Amino acid sequence: MDAFRYLFEDLSNNIWMNNENVILKLNPESTQMQAFTSTDKLWDNVFYSSCPVVKLNEIQYLLGGNKGYNILDVNQLMFNTMEPQLVINDMKILNQSVFSGQYESRIDHSTDRIVLKNKENNFSFEFSALCYDNPEKQHYAYRLTGYDNDWHIHNQAI
Repeated sequence: MDAFRYLFEDLSNNIWMNNENVILKLNPESTQMQAFTSTDKLWDNVFYSSCPVVKLNEIQYLLGGNKGYNILDVNQLMFNTMEPQLVINDMKILNQSVFSGQYESRIDHSTDRIVLKNKENNFSFEFSALCYDNPEKQHYAYRLTGYDNDWHIHNQAI
């Protein structure tokens, strides 16, 4: 991990730090850390370590970057805490959609269950996260309860 060049504290006692690729906000009370990049409305992801952080006023700081200066307003740079709604677009059994064809009649809509036969051991899901604010930061995890109880975490955006 790169060394952090500058640390500064805002009026809410959050500690801000940056290296050449990211700005981090640490809430010392909750120990929650949030990372901010150009996807969070910053100018770019490159912050020069040779440029000092300049305090403009009580809520704004100036950081030098590859495309000029970023004005970091600690009251406007917020982390999205909304959990996106996940929608299943399709489920396929043996590469055939369950929403059309031979499997459609086997969907129990009162319980949202589908019971698979032993030979139907190849299935897949297509899904979407209904959140358009920083979609590249949306990640997912899944598990197959009763088959594989471990969570599988994927860091690729959906």
